[in-house]
Amino acid sequence: MSLNNASNDNTVVQLHNDADNNSDSNQPQICSDLTPHTEPVGAEIFDEIVSDLQTYLFISEENAIKATYWVAHANRFREFEYTPRLVITAPMKNCGKTVLLSVLQAMTNHSLNGDNMTPACYFRISSGGDVSFFLDGADEWFRKGNDKNRDLVAALNGGNKQRGCFYRTVGDSHTPRAFPTHAAVALSGIQLDRQLADTTLDRSILIFMQRAKPGQLNERFRSRTHLPIFKKHGERLLRWCNEHRERLKSHLPKIPDHVDGREYDNWEAMISIAELASANWGRKMLDILLNQTPMIGDDVLIRFLQDCRRIYDMDFSGDKMITGQDLALTLARLPDEEENNWFPYSRFNANKFKEEQDSRIKVRQITALLKPCEVGRKTIWVPELSRRVKGFMWSELLNAQETYAAMPNDYDSGYVPGENREESVTQWVADYDKHSEGNSNELPY
Repeated sequence: MSLNNASNDNTVVQLHNDADNNSDSNQPQICSDLTPHTEPVGAEIFDEIVSDLQTYLFISEENAIKATYWVAHANRFREFEYTPRLVITAPMKNCGKTVLLSVLQAMTNHSLNGDNMTPACYFRISSGGDVSFFLDGADEWFRKGNDKNRDLVAALNGGNKQRGCFYRTVGDSHTPRAFPTHAAVALSGIQLDRQLADTTLDRSILIFMQRAKPGQLNERFRSRTHLPIFKKHGERLLRWCNEHRERLKSHLPKIPDHVDGREYDNWEAMISIAELASANWGRKMLDILLNQTPMIGDDVLIRFLQDCRRIYDMDFSGDKMITGQDLALTLARLPDEEENNWFPYSRFNANKFKEEQDSRIKVRQITALLKPCEVGRKTIWVPELSRRVKGFMWSELLNAQETYAAMPNDYDSGYVPGENREESVTQWVADYDKHSEGNSNELPY
């Protein structure tokens, strides 16, 4: 298959190997193509993919659902006006980003590994057909302030819509030419939520991966064993997408009016597919959209989790739960350490509010910080109070801290940070009491 509109400069690129053509067998195939399943496929294919993603990878159900429906949209992305970029990120290495990217590529028709791709190559390939690009290590490619791949960033941003084009002059006569850039794109990398340009993030669906602790993986992922499983899923998913092509063109998803602009554009295709799959899938996808939380950088998250551990060791040891209000208030009173003075919780919102009390960290911000670790508020019955209380479980907070923000001697019983345990505790309690005097009111939330 040659590139459309490439005849002006005699450029020909072999995108697909077709059994019906007589192309040079030594010419490498650029894209990986899937053969649609021979039998009709029902909506159960979505359940199977989500289930297997959670079996063979350490991934939440929410992220597995987003990944599955993004692949479905990528198989027929030209039926929609917009195609969101899929951004797979994590706070650090060994969280399964690359594995997930390879699995999604195995399930996507006309997929291309673009790890070493130049901007010019992207322009020419994307203009050639229904190509989905998969780029690993994108944190190095798209680091903010890196002008080397500025053209590629512009192409990715413009290529999320059907009419996206990139203009260049070609040939000795410098003839102006438009290169269509409309294509599905998936990126993976460390801290991509911080490295990508805001204009790219604004056009993206985010998946935040986590590192599995020993025993949390159902089955160790092996490429040669499990990729064929997902390839078969992809063939069946492609059959489903092809069968519903005409309905996808005309379907208008039931998205609330307050979801508009770029957010609507990003989610329209995925929710449309989910609604055509089943009413239940439609509700699930809409729920994910309406409850998504902004991503948080790992530097803030690590410090926050470590401070939660300090608070527990010094004042809440043995408790099952801490309310959001108590955690926010305790953090705001936490004495600053000179070497880490960059994160004072008492002035967490200093740039947003004039009054000092309003600048303290809020419960909603704590909830957002903990969302990537899958720690949320729970409701439990407290016999002493004869009522239900909502808050964060200390077991979940400490588990997240051990996983993502381990400190020296973390697993020693009775651990308290500081070179001298007794002096550290004494000083902290004194400072805590000092900050607490005459300030027992709860924070406004």
